[in-house]
Amino acid sequence: MTQKVDQINLLLKFKSILGKLILCDNLSICRFLRHVPVIYVDYPGATSLKQIYGTFNRAMMRLIPELRAYADPLTNAMVDFYMMSQVR
Repeated sequence: MTQKVDQINLLLKFKSILGKLILCDNLSICRFLRHVPVIYVDYPGATSLKQIYGTFNRAMMRLIPELRAYADPLTNAMVDFYMMSQVR
């Protein structure tokens, strides 16, 4: 198990170094990247979007108690619409 963890850590370090080399076309950027790690963050998936928008919608619907029941359907509709727009 520790060998697998070591391999993953090595891969993450390699990706970090590779990202720094790709971004390092300007001397001032190179100096900055020497002190800051580079992290790749991909677009969120459907599950993450449902959690993000669900939290937001429930908080907003708390202001109008009559609409609280519509928070989850609204969240699902928002995420479904986004996912359909990404298919094209």
